[in-house]
Amino acid sequence: MHRVDAFQESFERLVAKDYSVSAATNATTTSARSREASNITARVFSFNFLDGIDGLAAGIAGVIALAYIIFPGSAVGVVGCALAWSLLGACIGLLIFNFPPAKIFMGDSGSEALGFSVAFLGLDFIATKSANNASPLLAFPLLVAALPLFDAILTILRRLESGRCPFHGDRRYFYDLLRAAG
Repeated sequence: MHRVDAFQESFERLVAKDYSVSAATNATTTSARSREASNITARVFSFNFLDGIDGLAAGIAGVIALAYIIFPGSAVGVVGCALAWSLLGACIGLLIFNFPPAKIFMGDSGSEALGFSVAFLGLDFIATKSANNASPLLAFPLLVAALPLFDAILTILRRLESGRCPFHGDRRYFYDLLRAAG
């Protein structure tokens, strides 16, 4: 009987604690999580859009990983550093067989994994720099991945302007237009 009373007393103390979060804190947390989810989704889609020419997505992801490794102000966390080196190695390994004429292809799964890895590097960088109050450097993840994001934005806008679904493929990506121009 004593054990039941002790359990009930512990339970009542647990329930009586105030676990409420202020509305402002809750809204800020929700907004931050929403931005993170949007960031990840944008990077994943942008690398999926980039995977149309042999070696392009892996080459750009490799350059982005290299930027996180060698840029002096881009100190990421331990996991971010390991991911940047792993991503660079994976991209170099794939590029050996993915340059024209390609012997292997990434497909959607590979390009989305690259986009997710680049998004993680950006979020890890922001988390590391926010803790150190280095706000001028917070634009680095956006600048380093500007090409894939710019291509995705232009592609979606071009498709919407022509009245087509923004997620149906075509051959009017930025790299296709450059290739057609010579």
